[in-house]
Amino acid sequence: MREELNEVVQDQSPQNQAQSQANLNEAGPSRRRSSVNTVRRGTPPPNDTIWEDTVSNIASIDFRSPEKGPTFEVHENTTCEEVFDHLFTTEMIEYLVERTNSYGAALTKTNRPHTRHARNAAFRVTNPEEMKKFLGLTLLNGHIRVPQQRKLFTYDDPLYFHPVFNYTMSCRRYEQILRCLYVADLGAKGSGKIEGFINTVTQNFRNVFNPGQDLSLDESLLLYRGRLIFRQYIKSKKARYGIKFYVLTTADGYVLNIIMYSGAENIEANERRTDKLVLRLMRPYLLKGHNLFMDNYYNSVTLSEKLLDLKTHTNGTLRKTRKDNPKEIVQKKLQKGQHVWARKGKVYVSAWKDKRDVYMVTTMDHPALIEVTN
Repeated sequence: MREELNEVVQDQSPQNQAQSQANLNEAGPSRRRSSVNTVRRGTPPPNDTIWEDTVSNIASIDFRSPEKGPTFEVHENTTCEEVFDHLFTTEMIEYLVERTNSYGAALTKTNRPHTRHARNAAFRVTNPEEMKKFLGLTLLNGHIRVPQQRKLFTYDDPLYFHPVFNYTMSCRRYEQILRCLYVADLGAKGSGKIEGFINTVTQNFRNVFNPGQDLSLDESLLLYRGRLIFRQYIKSKKARYGIKFYVLTTADGYVLNIIMYSGAENIEANERRTDKLVLRLMRPYLLKGHNLFMDNYYNSVTLSEKLLDLKTHTNGTLRKTRKDNPKEIVQKKLQKGQHVWARKGKVYVSAWKDKRDVYMVTTMDHPALIEVTN
């Protein structure tokens, strides 16, 4: 043991270090360069993947999901109420009734009436049967255009007379339930008043229906012009002002998952906010072989690579300003009708010009220009 220790000490002596340096100088510049450029432990290897113009096989992903359609039996005698009961279960209706009664009672205690017959002077408790009637009228209300909600309950205006509303519930009672409708604990604040109920509803939507292979992801705007800290303005939407939702749907529009926008979230420095959003919406359907269609607000090369690793194909338009786009594609000046593309791994980025440049990203198909006639 002592002899081995002496050998180690001798190897680390100044004379040996000087001799080693002299040998290194005699070896020439090539050896000195290789010793200086050594890679430290833990340093990731350089990314040698480049954009190519060659064709590679599309990643084959088997679609593993139950048969598309409702998970309960539907026959010719199935009624709309039976379908509604699968989406809004008895437990949900009872919870809605309980929270509404609690909020209605609290509202009558805090808001003192200004007149003798004010509507908030007293709240008559509701029950599951009446709540289902209220929800039915609310769904019907969305299909009828009227200048004012009270026109639905009118008797003297034949243009807007709908007897089903007055037959089911009085206008004053409908407005009182609408004013006291509540889906959270009384102490809830901000988005916490509704997020739990949204999660429960979307979970039921997923439980009663198995989607097909193709899925779509986009945002939706619910009209709301009241005071709300996270109210959004989107000029391209019909409502323009309201509450923004990120929605995952099937190809024919059935809602599978919803996230309500309630303000900017904290993210890591190397993470895109839209990537986190897409992965969160797609969480119940990853590793199953779905095809996801998105627009340029969400799409990127990095996101396509992440989803492909999770056995999910992507397809859609792409923004020119994404950092990971191929420069030889986005910087190329295209003539009208010209189509170019490049490949990185299994991800294809293509550009085509009609009146302006259109950029696309896909892992589903080989880029190709197909002529069609109307």
